Amino acid sequence: MKSEQEDFLKELAKIQHEQINIFLSRLGKFDDGQLRKGLENFSYEIIFRIMELLDGYYDSKKKYEVKNVFTNAVVNDKLDFHDLCEDFLKCP
Repeated sequence: MKSEQEDFLKELAKIQHEQINIFLSRLGKFDDGQLRKGLENFSYEIIFRIMELLDGYYDSKKKYEVKNVFTNAVVNDKLDFHDLCEDFLKCP
């Protein structure tokens, strides 16, 4: 796995973590482990489905590139993002 690929997936994990914490804080339930787990599962499934969309698993005629516009490198070149979600995201 390329460094840019790992960086992209780590950023997704960071977004998941931050948004769950923000949501729980707003509810005043930051320490609610059961709610946290439910939000981790819910957000994981959404991100996983988006990665499947990028990987071309919803329509064989559609596949998308994620490109770093500064380096012009295609981040999801030669790999399927959805296969890597479990390695980076909080999941069921």
